Amino acid sequence: ITRGKGQRVLVVDDEPEILNAMQDLLEHLNYRPELAANGQKGLEKYRSENPDAVLMDINMPEMDGTACIEEILNYDPDAKISIISGYELDGINGLSKKAKESIIDYLSKPIGLGDLSALLAKMLPDEKK
Repeated sequence: ITRGKGQRVLVVDDEPEILNAMQDLLEHLNYRPELAANGQKGLEKYRSENPDAVLMDINMPEMDGTACIEEILNYDPDAKISIISGYELDGINGLSKKAKESIIDYLSKPIGLGDLSALLAKMLPDEKK
């Protein structure tokens, strides 16, 4: 298990149980979670909080994950984004080529502590080494 150094991680998911579970896992791993219940709120929170990483669900009401990813990348081309979804990888077919190339990884729900730790270590390498 690799622990964070207090980096902010935005989780965008429309399922309250997932947000609660991810908050607990992130806090356990020493990250500071930011939570958003849909893509529109996720985009607003990204712009206001400037998180270090984003974990994005795909299927959500109002603004889905693919639209939110595109908007975040338009705002910040260097955003570190991974997808967490209950659906298969073909859920990202709606993304532009640029967005697909920007996605760091894809994890299927449910996500365990070990998988989350490894994903965040990959997304947020320790720059101080």
